[in-house]
Amino acid sequence: MSHLRPYSGGWHSACEGKKGRVDRSAPQTQTPIQVMISSAITLFLIGLIAVALGFGGVGSLALNIGWVLLGIGVLLAIIHAVSGRRTV
Repeated sequence: MSHLRPYSGGWHSACEGKKGRVDRSAPQTQTPIQVMISSAITLFLIGLIAVALGFGGVGSLALNIGWVLLGIGVLLAIIHAVSGRRTV
């Protein structure tokens, strides 16, 4: 492994400072509203797959939880948009 050198700029330096590049040094975090809506969509997909495979009870439960989470998420998103406050 002597041929591996620590990062010295190399060909990666060509990407630094270009417009349109994503800075991957800081992790992207989601707001609680985004987490809730993505969880609702995930539960919708689980419910639809479960119903398609014949697991009606599990599918309907997942769909109902998804509807509740989606409703709460949309309600919180509307309240957040109306209040006009920005999160840090």
